[in-house]
Amino acid sequence: MAIVTVTQASVSISPENISLLPEGNQKFTPTVTNTDNTAVTWSMAEGIEGGTITDAGTQIAVKKAMAAGERWDLGEGWLLTINSIDARATPRQVWLSLSRNGTKVDDKVMVQGQTYQYNNIIVAQIDSVFAGATTDMVQFTGVTTNLTGTVFYTAPITPGTYHIVATSAADTTKTATATVTVTPAISVSIDPASTTLEINKGIQFNASVTGTNNTAVTWSITGGSINTTGLYVATALGTYQVTATSVADTGKKATATVTVVPAISVIIDPASTTLEINKGIQFNARVTGTNNTAVKWSVQEIGGGSINTTGLYTAPSKSGTYHVIATSVADSTKTAIATITVTSVAKLASEKGADKLATKETDKIAEKHAKERETVTPIMNLGSISTLNGSSTLDVASGGRAFILPEERPDIGAITQPK
Repeated sequence: MAIVTVTQASVSISPENISLLPEGNQKFTPTVTNTDNTAVTWSMAEGIEGGTITDAGTQIAVKKAMAAGERWDLGEGWLLTINSIDARATPRQVWLSLSRNGTKVDDKVMVQGQTYQYNNIIVAQIDSVFAGATTDMVQFTGVTTNLTGTVFYTAPITPGTYHIVATSAADTTKTATATVTVTPAISVSIDPASTTLEINKGIQFNASVTGTNNTAVTWSITGGSINTTGLYVATALGTYQVTATSVADTGKKATATVTVVPAISVIIDPASTTLEINKGIQFNARVTGTNNTAVKWSVQEIGGGSINTTGLYTAPSKSGTYHVIATSVADSTKTAIATITVTSVAKLASEKGADKLATKETDKIAEKHAKERETVTPIMNLGSISTLNGSSTLDVASGGRAFILPEERPDIGAITQPK
């Protein structure tokens, strides 16, 4: 008794496992063993949500005419045979078969205008069936073959795990499955995305990385300085870019724009003043570091007087110390403050009178000293003057003079000029 061993077909897919980004592409190739029919059909276990499969075939002929009985060697052991052609039938038809390594895998009767396809091995349009000079003919157009069964897979947008299935054409119970893991695309963003900064000031940039567990970034700049944590310091005027690059994928990065401007400052003139109650004074503000030199005027204290949009201040009816504020319109954090001392009319007059009295008293003292110097008698002597009350001597040889004020030495009496 003879023993017959039946070897079943086996299918595998390469690669078996792959990770892709959303809408990423991958080529899959099947391997079918233990059968001459190596064709497979492809499908997604999750349906259209799992991605798309595109045949990776190659066009081998734009047009191909064949007669009855003719064979076309497609390669890899695949053979297309035209068994018979009937150009007189309605519709016109052709009987063809497909085999691999001598084993017939497909046998069909097709009519003019149809497309012949066997899985992903061959696709051919039956363009025309006609009577030739000696025999009937069939013409194929756009002939494409995919003898290895390779396909291109495109992942869906939604991250997840998906499965691509290859089923043997020889035995549909034999399949192979490849697993595709679609991971979120790595993306990088910077906050803030743009900013304006005064020179020598700093700002903290923050980077957000999604699509990976490695959220680290490296920072780089075109001007200024930045540390490893994203702290940026403006060192020169101009417009610069700050870039955060993903460590997990250096092709993923984000860029922020920094505009470095001069520091804005505000100055008030006068910086301080004294004013009678209900009187007015014009304040002027000077703003530097910006083209917008406008300011907003205000009085710090409630009841501290009033000021209009041009800086004209009017003192209140109550004396005290008040403050006028000029705030930059370009940058409300930049201000200048002037101090106003508001006094009553009587107090101001009293202060002015006291100043006059002090001036008169000073004048009197000066006048007295002038008169005293007119009464000073110089002492001339050919010898030395002895110590006057033990205070000093004068050497006449030096041509010196001594001047003694009467009120300083009342004990010596009147001193007369020698004749």
